[in-house]
Amino acid sequence: MDDDVKSRFEESDKRYAALEKRFDDLKWYFGGVTTLFTIGFSVLTVVLSWNYNSEKTALREFQKDLKADLGKIELPPDLELVGVNGSSLYGQDVPAKLQVDKDGDHFVSISYFLRNKGEGATGPMFVKLYTNDPIRLDNLSTDESKFKYEAYISPSRLDPPDIPGKFSSHWFHSFFLPDKQTLKEGRHPSMIKVFYGKGRIAQANITLVVPKADGVN
Repeated sequence: MDDDVKSRFEESDKRYAALEKRFDDLKWYFGGVTTLFTIGFSVLTVVLSWNYNSEKTALREFQKDLKADLGKIELPPDLELVGVNGSSLYGQDVPAKLQVDKDGDHFVSISYFLRNKGEGATGPMFVKLYTNDPIRLDNLSTDESKFKYEAYISPSRLDPPDIPGKFSSHWFHSFFLPDKQTLKEGRHPSMIKVFYGKGRIAQANITLVVPKADGVN
C-alpha cells in the first residue's frame, strides 16, 4: 500500500515537473515573441520616423523651391484701349485736333484712356497711329497694308514710359504732320496700336473726327 502511494506521488511529481517545464517553455516562447515584436516594432518605428523626417525635409525643400520659382515668375501685363466714355476704344469716333507748336510745326492730337488689366508692369511702350490720305503722317506704313501712313511715339516721349499692373490713366498724344499740313474736316478711318511687354500689342480701329474749326478744305 505504501509503495503504491509512493509510486503515485512520484508520478504526480513527474507530471508536475513536466507541467512546469511546459509552462516555462511557453513563457520563454511568448517572451521571445514579445521581445521580437518589441524589437520589430522599435525598428519599424525608427524606419517610419526616418522616412517621415526625410519626407518632411524634402517637402520643406520643395516648398522653398516652389516659392523661389513663384518669385521668379513675371506676371503678365494686359493693356486695354478705352474711349473717354469708358467703353472699348475699338470702333469709336475719336476727336482729332490740329496743334501748332512754338516752332510752327503741325501735329494731330488725340486722347483716350489706357488701362493695364494685368498684374505685371508693361515695360517700355511704343505708340503708333495709322492713317490714310488726306491725313499724311511722317512715315509710310510698315506693318498695316490697309493704311498708307504711320507715325510712332517712343518711350522717351511718353509720360510715363511704362505703367504698373492695375494702373489706368488718360493719355494725350500728338503725332507730327509733315509740310505743315492742316487737317481736312470729316471722318477719317485710322488705327492706334500700343506695343508693350514681350511682343504684346493692344490695338483699336478708330475714326478720327476733324471738326470744321480745325480743318481747312
